Order: sequence, then C-alpha cells, then structure tokens
Amino acid sequence: MRLEADSNYCFIVHYVNGEVTKHDLGGIQSNEAGGQTSTHVMDHFVGSILNDTEPLINGEEGLKSLDVMLTALESSKTKQY
Repeated sequence: MRLEADSNYCFIVHYVNGEVTKHDLGGIQSNEAGGQTSTHVMDHFVGSILNDTEPLINGEEGLKSLDVMLTALESSKTKQY
C-alpha cells in the first residue's frame, strides 16, 4: 500500500498478482472542517487519569498505531513496499 505517494490518488494498493488499484479519498481530514476545534482525545486521556478509569485507547493500542505509521513512513522513504 502507498499513501500520499501520487498527486492524483492518495491511496494505491499493489497486489502480489500485479494488480494495482488507485483510490482518490479526497482531502486530508482536519479539525477545521465543520468548525471542530478538538477531537477530545486529550480530554478523555486527562479524564481517565483524574477518574482512575481505562482510557479509550490504551498504551498498547497507541503503540501499535504508532508502529504502523512509522513503518509506512520508512517504507515510503526507502521505496521498499
């Protein structure tokens, strides 16, 4: 998979059988769209600390997401898909 590697298609999938599909998913999501000023991620995190509750996304799941993003960036930089 390639993300943001093409100016016309932001998501491109290369299958092992040689097939390629290209997808135009529109603009990047931002908090500015629709006047949203917060995703409330920090609010939930701070609330979980103050109320001694499990956060919506725990550290293990957050680390998995970070690993996926860093691997995708490295793949793009080294051109190893």
